[in-house]
Amino acid sequence: MFLPGRRSTIAELHLLQKENDGLRTEIVKLRHELTNKQGYAERLEVLLRERLERIDDLNGKLEQAREQNKRLKAEAEHQAAMAGGPSMLRAWLTKLRALTPQSQRSDCSPPARRVTG
Repeated sequence: MFLPGRRSTIAELHLLQKENDGLRTEIVKLRHELTNKQGYAERLEVLLRERLERIDDLNGKLEQAREQNKRLKAEAEHQAAMAGGPSMLRAWLTKLRALTPQSQRSDCSPPARRVTG
């Protein structure tokens, strides 16, 4: 004793339930995907923080090395001034070049020692 209108309502109900089940499944998938992406984003944040800390550490070491280079340069300039400065070195190179023919020696290295024996 089903009425024609009643059947269409039952069919619509089954169709709505099926659609509802599909939407629930889709929600579960999306929640799972969101959870995975949140975990991925958190791991990226940790890696970024670690990388930034490493960069800061290396920048600090670089700055220390630059300061040490400045101190060493100042010390070298002071030592050079105490030893006669660059003019003394130029004089030594000029004398060396005069003693060494250009065809044999084009660099500024001192002449090789002759070994007799």
